[in-house]
Amino acid sequence: MSSVRVTYKILLFLLFILLVVFIYLKYTGNFYKKQSVTKNENYYNAIFCESINGETETKHYYDDGFVIADCENDKYIIEAGLDKRSSLDSVQQAIFFSILSKKKPMIVIYDTDGKKSKYEIQIEAVTKRLNIDFEIIKVD
Repeated sequence: MSSVRVTYKILLFLLFILLVVFIYLKYTGNFYKKQSVTKNENYYNAIFCESINGETETKHYYDDGFVIADCENDKYIIEAGLDKRSSLDSVQQAIFFSILSKKKPMIVIYDTDGKKSKYEIQIEAVTKRLNIDFEIIKVD
């Protein structure tokens, strides 16, 4: 009989703790808060790559190591980036990845501000000259 009483008391205590936690989370607003999504290059790569039936972050090996391509599908190997200075090396990377994979190179720039920046203009000019596919995708 005493073991039933102990079990009953433990259950009541656990229910009380659960109720306190629920009230706390509801009161502080943390109960229903959704996780915020960081919209960075990887976020946009995942969406873009899925839209072309591609695979993200594929490894390609060479003599001294390996490189990781942002996206690739049956036809293209793609280097993508935000409309920032850091994307200026995309052309070199796409060409090198193309040599390793024997696929057509492509550059994708995610336009975050709705303006054609000097970096987008430079990359577009080089890709035109080298006959590399290039796309600017507006993102929010």
